[in-house]
Amino acid sequence: MTGTPGWISPEPYCIGVITGPEDMLCSRARLDGYRSAMTMAGLEVDPGLILFGDFLVEGGYDRATEMPSRPERPTAIFAGSDLQALGVLEAARVVGLRVPHDLSVVGSMTTCRSPAGPARPSPRSTSRCSKWRRRPRRC
Repeated sequence: MTGTPGWISPEPYCIGVITGPEDMLCSRARLDGYRSAMTMAGLEVDPGLILFGDFLVEGGYDRATEMPSRPERPTAIFAGSDLQALGVLEAARVVGLRVPHDLSVVGSMTTCRSPAGPARPSPRSTSRCSKWRRRPRRC
């Protein structure tokens, strides 16, 4: 839950989440944190903005490319791992979205083991929430 609260306020933001495999406990924990933070802020959780993937760069990229095709694309994406967040950043670049102007991205600072093997921290990490200053723009 530590990643989402830094973004949210009572104003209507479109915050999506990409987490790991549905059957993994750490994926469900990240999703529960997202839902809790949204609920505590009085925001509705849009089930269409919840996507499952893996914790790897490719998984973040693949799932992020699905989100802009929605009628209202998210203005922020919480990724389940830093590696996923790197994939989200690449997907945003490919479709011409500017981070953080058009899309805000944050990755969970922890990773867990995915079916493809252990995830390793990336030397290019996403912003830590404690340093996060910019809120996503409204939908």
